[in-house]
Amino acid sequence: MTDGDEISKLLGRIALKDRAAFDQLYTLSSPKLFGICCRLLSDKNEAEDALQEIFIKIWNKADIYRPGKASAMGWLCTVARYHCIDKLRVRRISDKSVDEVFDLESDLDNPEDSAMNTDDKRRIDVCLSELEKDKALAVKAAYI
Repeated sequence: MTDGDEISKLLGRIALKDRAAFDQLYTLSSPKLFGICCRLLSDKNEAEDALQEIFIKIWNKADIYRPGKASAMGWLCTVARYHCIDKLRVRRISDKSVDEVFDLESDLDNPEDSAMNTDDKRRIDVCLSELEKDKALAVKAAYI
């Protein structure tokens, strides 16, 4: 049996919530998936966190893997890659301030418009500061 066949069978067992199969899958695939995380995220600690999150996704979504559509390792690598890309998007968004995204500090011809934009910015900042950090990031990602 090839590694691909074995991984495919393990995913089938994981879909049935087989913990032993999950342990075997982790042993077989974690080095490659960790390499993907390190390459994309460029930070070992963040890559370790991402790997853990990826395996949680695999545990929860193993039932959507279809052997005829993609190789098992290809599917795992795709899950890892997209997860890391999502983390990079959040990182990029969280690095931007509301000013940068809306360009609220630009020179406006009308002082009234400038005052209104400044007030809007202040209200947005107050609202975001009242949210938990991860929820504030989600709002920024969705709307900013």
